Amino acid sequence: MTTRQAALSLYRRSLKLALDWAVHRHLWRGQALYIRSLFEANKKVTDPRQQRALLAETEKLLESWKHPDPYVPPTAPGGEIPALKLFESEKTLAFLDIGPLSKGHALVIPKYHGAKLADIPDDQLSEILPTLKKLVTATGATDYNILQNNGTIAHQQVHHVHFHMIPKPNETEGLGISWPATSGDMEKLKALCEDIKAKM
Repeated sequence: MTTRQAALSLYRRSLKLALDWAVHRHLWRGQALYIRSLFEANKKVTDPRQQRALLAETEKLLESWKHPDPYVPPTAPGGEIPALKLFESEKTLAFLDIGPLSKGHALVIPKYHGAKLADIPDDQLSEILPTLKKLVTATGATDYNILQNNGTIAHQQVHHVHFHMIPKPNETEGLGISWPATSGDMEKLKALCEDIKAKM
C-alpha cells in the first residue's frame, strides 16, 4: 500500500468513526477537526519516513477515540428495531419518538442507510410520504409539522435519514419554530431560480 493509499484509508476510517459517534456528534467534532488539521498541516510532507510517522501517530489517535458503544442505524446488520414500532415494510420503518414533543410524535425512516436525504435513492423514498400521511390520519392530528433535518448545523443529531411527524395540538406543545424571514431581492431571486432550474 502506498502512503497516499494509506492516508486515504485512514481518512475513510475517520469518517466511519464519525458515524459511530453519530448520536453524540458534538463530542466527535473536536477530534474530527484535529484530524483535518493534521492532514492540512502535513499535506506537503514528501519524506517517506516522516509520512509513515505521521500516519502512525494518527492511527494511535483513531484507536484512542473509538466509541465504546458505536451507533448502529436501526436497519443496519446488528441494529435494533425500535420497540415502539408502528409500521414496517421492505423499505420503510415508522415508530413513536421516545422523547416526544407532543402526543403522537412519530418517526419514519428509510431502511436504506444514508446520513442525508440526497444519499437515499429515489426508489427507497417512495413510501415515506404515504406513511407519514397514514400517521397523520391514525393520530387524528389536524395541525402538525413534518420535519427532516440534514447536517449538524441544521440540527441533525442522528445521522440516518429520518422524518418527524409532530402533532401541534396547541401553542405550547409540538414543534416551536423561529422563522427569520428577510425581504428578497427580486432580481437576485430570479437569477437564483434560473440557476437551480438548470441543475435539476
